Amino acid sequence: MIRKTIVAALALCACAVMPAFVLAQDTTTQTQIITTLPAPESDYGMAIYNMVPVADQPGFINYITGFPPDQRIMVVRTLHMYSLGGDKVMAFTTDTTPDVAMPVFVNVLTPTDQPTFTTFWNGMTRDQQNLFINYARDVYPMATTTTETTTISTPPESSGMAAQPFGITMAAAFVSFLPEAEHDSYIKLASDTPTSELGGMNNFLNSLTPEQAGMCIHALASLNAMGLGGAKPQQGMSDYNVKKLLMGQIPEANQSAFQSMIDGMNDQQRSTLEQLARDAYNGGMNDVGATATTTTTTP
Repeated sequence: MIRKTIVAALALCACAVMPAFVLAQDTTTQTQIITTLPAPESDYGMAIYNMVPVADQPGFINYITGFPPDQRIMVVRTLHMYSLGGDKVMAFTTDTTPDVAMPVFVNVLTPTDQPTFTTFWNGMTRDQQNLFINYARDVYPMATTTTETTTISTPPESSGMAAQPFGITMAAAFVSFLPEAEHDSYIKLASDTPTSELGGMNNFLNSLTPEQAGMCIHALASLNAMGLGGAKPQQGMSDYNVKKLLMGQIPEANQSAFQSMIDGMNDQQRSTLEQLARDAYNGGMNDVGATATTTTTTP
């Protein structure tokens, strides 16, 4: 009897733990602490999150969650300013001490923020300071690529990333996640995606494997080219038609894998992909007009 009671208790505990585990795997829920930050720090935070190695991203979320709201803003603002590079920035190593790093962080901030950051930094524990330095190391490389990336151009009328340096930074930080064959397609697509939406697209892609994300980019970039080329908007595109449209952009050799990917998506992932496809086809990702209405009817 006692043995049965213990087994039942263990089973109950396993069931109780499962939702928490699933929740931890939900990227949207995980990054909620970032999206609740005021603009532009919410955009800064998403870019930094995407630059942190995937295995360390939960740790980064836990790190900023450990600070009160005003200090979370200071964390992402400082890391963002550091990531922009320039003469005031130096590359940190595993041997960099908090005493060495502090003046670097102070110098990248505006005079208004410098006293606030100094007080904030001095109030951190040694472990918090060392983690701050580690995350700065994660965002530093894009300072060396921003100059080259800014040469990417889009038509003058684009309202997407080309006119927004921060969007360029986000793209440069994320593109290495994708298969190399899709790098150019992603950069072109990101160039037409407003910064406010680029973080969401990257967040979705990051919930897939690199190969799956590459297939999505291949299809979306093709639909975006159609939209920019004047493809006729299809108001009320059904889920069936959107899926058919996406599948039509995938090489025949990859269609089975693409179908398997869609079948394995959760509702949120599938809905996001379909909405991205609608946005891309209906005038391009940079279209500021009304998006196509979603419906589940079949032809």
